[in-house]
Amino acid sequence: MNLISIFNPSDDFTRNLINNTLYYIVEDPSKNNIVNVISNLFSEAELPKSEQYEFTINFLKAEKIAKDGVGEFPITLHEVRKYISLWRSIPKLDKNIFMTFIFNYHFSQKENIYKAQKELKLNTFLFNPVINYDGDKKYLTFKSSKKGKSNQLKIEIKNPKQIETKKLINKFNSMTLTKKLCFLFLMCCVISKKTPIIQGITASGKSFIVKLLAEVLGQDLRIYQLNSNSGISLFTGQSIMKEEFDKKEKEKLKAIFKLLNIKYKKIKDINSKDFTEFQKK
Repeated sequence: MNLISIFNPSDDFTRNLINNTLYYIVEDPSKNNIVNVISNLFSEAELPKSEQYEFTINFLKAEKIAKDGVGEFPITLHEVRKYISLWRSIPKLDKNIFMTFIFNYHFSQKENIYKAQKELKLNTFLFNPVINYDGDKKYLTFKSSKKGKSNQLKIEIKNPKQIETKKLINKFNSMTLTKKLCFLFLMCCVISKKTPIIQGITASGKSFIVKLLAEVLGQDLRIYQLNSNSGISLFTGQSIMKEEFDKKEKEKLKAIFKLLNIKYKKIKDINSKDFTEFQKK
């Protein structure tokens, strides 16, 4: 077994650990290193050179804002892969929208979000979005403006019979532009299969947006209120084996025994205790 410890720099790190280990510090990548990595990843993904240049400029600006800001997470090369993933999943969407999600909202402090918006100039895309359904309610269509033909997204509906078109469109229209942008963010995450996190103060509309997304897509929604005491059993549940197996379960066991070339004559009487012993064996 090889044990390898990796950690970020910290003031409270105990130096005693070094006495019993070999210790190596990986230096921060230089500006040239960063530019080269971005160039290689964009070339590998076959993305346009013009977008690579624009992304690199924004990356370096955002990196500086993160370094100068207090309590902000650093901008890392993970952001490159996020951009490429979004680009591949939704190639027709304005690339400034992707960079807005990746860079502007990387920051937790409002002043740094505003600083990023100003310096990166990413909030310049036209945005007065509308949603609609096709005739059979098989797809939800999202457009960044009513008359615009670009920046259009399409997502398949799960349960068309649940959709109340007029009611849901009115709900969407009642939201502020910021909330509509958050709605677009969630749609992008659904299409690109990325896990989203939404941050905001109590009653800022986070739950409303998530519930509305589920409603307009005809999806079931399950909400978990988490805290520091929540464990994984909240999601998995606690399974308890039954004392007796039903007919279908016994048929499955027969098939398993047959597959394993095991002769078991008492299959009709088998219970959970016998099965546990069999598992141990």
